[in-house]
Amino acid sequence: MADTLTCPVCGSADARRVEEARWRCNACDTLWRMDGSVPVVEIAGTPVRDPGARGLLVPAAAGVALVALLGGLLWLAWPEPPPPPGPPPGEVTRKILDRSAIQRHPEIELPATREGVDAEGRTFWLVTYRNLDEVPIARPTVVASLYDAQGKLLSSPEGKSLLPELGPSEDTVVLVRSDVGEFHHAEVLATTPVVARQEPTLVRVGVDRLEVRKPKDRAVLEGSLLNLVSQQVRVTRVEAVGRTVHGDPVAFARFDPVELILGPDDREPITLPVGDLLVETPTYWTGYAVAEPL
Repeated sequence: MADTLTCPVCGSADARRVEEARWRCNACDTLWRMDGSVPVVEIAGTPVRDPGARGLLVPAAAGVALVALLGGLLWLAWPEPPPPPGPPPGEVTRKILDRSAIQRHPEIELPATREGVDAEGRTFWLVTYRNLDEVPIARPTVVASLYDAQGKLLSSPEGKSLLPELGPSEDTVVLVRSDVGEFHHAEVLATTPVVARQEPTLVRVGVDRLEVRKPKDRAVLEGSLLNLVSQQVRVTRVEAVGRTVHGDPVAFARFDPVELILGPDDREPITLPVGDLLVETPTYWTGYAVAEPL
């Protein structure tokens, strides 16, 4: 019988005789004996795919572990990527912010709105604008949105108060005039008010109670202006509002003087044409005037 035989478990020819008729595989440690020409396995070992490579299993596993360790060390030592480039020096990145989210808006109301038609057939509105807050607000503005029968917006004429700012609990009247011939319906609303934060470029001028006169069958308003500041001013505009007994606006008149200069404490007579902005005959008139400091 040959000194070596083929292992009946893994097929390796690397086997040695350990006793008479007993053999052990060097590849998988199987122990078997020969019963004549038939191998009888007494202790089965663990088969391997390549019996000749058994001695390479441990070094291979060690190599895999070494590669994993080196990869981890390399990942830890790899520098962080640089951050994305920012704007060049001197350039400001701008963002649009919703002003309503960072600034409180004063409380206002529109307690009265009267509608009329002028001599040219155009509709106008006299809107009372009242400041309900404890802070002055910047120049009040009112918009009339005009729509056709299908709800399509035709135009949005705007009216601004003569006054540069409106004090706490104060009201004024804003004139808005239609700029289209015909429309189906309108919405009159105030734009979002903001707190007055800068000194106004215009100052107020006092207006004495106005009286209606009718020289030569033409109605005019006569009154006087009074400079309320201690410097010389140039009057730029005078407005008058005709009111009902309850104070609702029903008439409007406007006058732009030419080179009307008032010194400190000066009083100057003024005459305003009544015009055609009349809803109904008013009970009395009140006036507003502004001027540029000189």
